[in-house]
Amino acid sequence: MEISREHERLLELIGLVRDGGLDDSQTAELEAILESDPEALAYYVESIDVTSMLYRQQGIVIDDQVADDSLAITPASVVSGRRSLWPTAYWAVAIGASLLIGVLAGRILLPAGDSSMQAQVAAPAETDREIATLSFATGCRWESDDQSRYEGQRLTPETLRLVDGVAVVEFDCDVRLVLEGPAQLELASVDHAMLRHGKVVFSGEGDLERFTLETPFSKILDEGTEYAVSVDRSGEVSEVHVFDGRVICEPSKQNSSGSTDQLIQIDAGNARRFLGRSSIEPIELSTSRFVREPVLQKELADSTVTVESFAYDTKSLAGQNGGNGWQQPWTHASRYGKNPGAALRTGESLVWPGRNEKPIGGSLMIHGDAGLQRLLEEPIRMDRDVAYYLSFLARRHSVPQGTGSNGWTYLTLRNSQSKVGHVSIGPITQPGAPRIVHDGRVANATSALREDVVYLFVCKILAGQDQDDQVQVRIYGDHEAVDSVEPSIWNITTRPIRSDSVLNELRLSAKNSPPLQLDELRMGKTWSSVTSEYLE
Repeated sequence: MEISREHERLLELIGLVRDGGLDDSQTAELEAILESDPEALAYYVESIDVTSMLYRQQGIVIDDQVADDSLAITPASVVSGRRSLWPTAYWAVAIGASLLIGVLAGRILLPAGDSSMQAQVAAPAETDREIATLSFATGCRWESDDQSRYEGQRLTPETLRLVDGVAVVEFDCDVRLVLEGPAQLELASVDHAMLRHGKVVFSGEGDLERFTLETPFSKILDEGTEYAVSVDRSGEVSEVHVFDGRVICEPSKQNSSGSTDQLIQIDAGNARRFLGRSSIEPIELSTSRFVREPVLQKELADSTVTVESFAYDTKSLAGQNGGNGWQQPWTHASRYGKNPGAALRTGESLVWPGRNEKPIGGSLMIHGDAGLQRLLEEPIRMDRDVAYYLSFLARRHSVPQGTGSNGWTYLTLRNSQSKVGHVSIGPITQPGAPRIVHDGRVANATSALREDVVYLFVCKILAGQDQDDQVQVRIYGDHEAVDSVEPSIWNITTRPIRSDSVLNELRLSAKNSPPLQLDELRMGKTWSSVTSEYLE
């Protein structure tokens, strides 16, 4: 991004910060520039993003303590407070270093003699012991000492005690276990679990290292397989049913049949029953006894917290109070004024192929500059152990050649009284590809949206009371099937950071944006609450 002559002062101030010569009046001047000039703010944000990318390519990052205190600048928020001096210095040093990289063939130089600014190799995150995700838990009941379960929760080696319902556990090795209650499943490691009792259906890729699923009588190793296992409540009888591929069963060494070293191969279409520790017998394959994919109940899927379908008989969104889960009508964001860059399109909804229900007529078209906001009835609490999900449809419209604009549009979850800790999702950005900005940290998708294609954005916000928070986005094109449960692969993932923000407002903001049509905004606490309408 090029910067115009009137922004030369911004470059001078950044240079002063880099050299450690910025006084209080110049600090205030820099903050005023960033707050009043969206182009300067965009340049600042983009500079940070480019620097972060260059640092990642070099395998080094800024010291974590510095990062924790860094400026929380998003497209919808700017610097505030006197805490900004040293964090700004660090980022400015990084910007200066990035400008030297091309000349010095990949070497990053920092000012000599200031050891506090030296970059260092990133240490492993404290969350490395997490091995799986509870990707589906809608309608589940857990035992009384296991009540802290929630959909989207990251799991460590621990025991799941499911009383009733169907849960899905996605291991980080790309293995999925569909658990049917009542059941007790022990998660041992990223490639090892033990079923004490209950039913589970395993599915995994054939080119992965083997995953071991234990029962009281055997160890089951998969080879590109989908299979089911049941263990009765007494632990005396277990069964293995192979639907696809094959498995290798290694009987327990306590098996009294004398076949402790014998490996049993079970191919697709076959099944075996283990009777206590005394015998193994072939049985008829059964598919109807097992849940291979969770079936969502409509009444549970409708547990959406917030909905906005933009179905209004007017052109202006400001003052409209439809939808569910909002505290007040839409208002203009004061810093953006009453720009006409957002207009409702009555009767022109975005349509998702194969959608179960016809959408309510209406959508929002953003083109140029815009700023609208609305308070949430239930805020996003980053200081609690919970997962939130947000989805919306987006379509970037084509424009005549030579009339395109190089701007951006963001949906930002923010605190109406604070300028830190925000989560911004940008379907259209100045670099081109969609991005997430979480408390000033940027993560990008690999490619831009294609014109005149309807996309479904699904964002997961994983909050933690005593753990780092993380934001992820999955972007579906209109030719893709939407996952029935939370996926293991995302298009954008932010670096985990600690934040205790309470985000009580949604802001739609745009600067010189190409035409972008938005529709069907949903927020809830389960994957299905924001995606059920798009499942085939």
